[in-house]
Amino acid sequence: MQKKRKSRFRRTHLERKLLALAIAQGVATAAAGADITVNDAGDSGGPGCTLRDAIASANGNTAVAGCSTGSGDDTILFDPTIGAIALENGQLEITSKITVRGPGADLLTISGGGNSRIFAIAAPAGDATIDGVTLTAGSADLGGAINNANRLSLIDSVVSSSQATTHGGGIATSGITLTVSNSTISGNTATDYGGGIYSSGEVTINHSTVSGNMASRGGGLYGASDILRLNNATVSDNTATGFGGGIRLPSAGTLSMTATLVANSTNGDCFNQGMVLANEANLVETNGCGNSASGDPMLG
Repeated sequence: MQKKRKSRFRRTHLERKLLALAIAQGVATAAAGADITVNDAGDSGGPGCTLRDAIASANGNTAVAGCSTGSGDDTILFDPTIGAIALENGQLEITSKITVRGPGADLLTISGGGNSRIFAIAAPAGDATIDGVTLTAGSADLGGAINNANRLSLIDSVVSSSQATTHGGGIATSGITLTVSNSTISGNTATDYGGGIYSSGEVTINHSTVSGNMASRGGGLYGASDILRLNNATVSDNTATGFGGGIRLPSAGTLSMTATLVANSTNGDCFNQGMVLANEANLVETNGCGNSASGDPMLG
């Protein structure tokens, strides 16, 4: 009897291990994702694979129009013949984990045509990396080029010439995280707050430039709440018709700055009513961030 029980236990234990291994392998395969290549510069309807169709394939783990089948954490690539995409059917909504990997901001432009937002990162599952593209001429009520409601990483990209009728001319983020790296946010406009970026979530800006943006408050950046981190960043030549041409933080915001330049702004480089978490090796032309140094950086 004992031998039978031991044999049954070993068999059951082995079956459980095999089942767990199969599940783990299935999860790993799903997470690995597929490469989906955009080869049609149109805005859906084929016969090739447009960017809208590629995102639909990735979101639904299916094949749409001329695109390959999405599978897990997908990467969207672009045929070298694709240099510009003009949206005609509204924003592109990301509802899963997707990387949009362009050939470089100088080689691929995605335009909202002044008629729509370009990307919306949706909660609860939208998780986007946008790399190597220029996003321009977006237009919306909130987040002219991008509205991030969950997670977004913007890398080696440009967000320009976009507008919002409320907040976030370039980008509005209320999500868990927004990380901007080696990118430029320029020439964007918001009627209310945050010409470049409006944030009510956690934001980190690394080795990037925010310049030439305009809003009522926070011409470059407006951190409504949570933390705004700037590391080796430049915030310059932004304009606010109210306070904080460069950066504006109300009392609910938290500012962390390291090796960052804030200068040449209209109506103050920085207007900070929030908490300063870190402040190291910064230069702010008009001292309003609780910065370590102030003065004219001679940018022209």
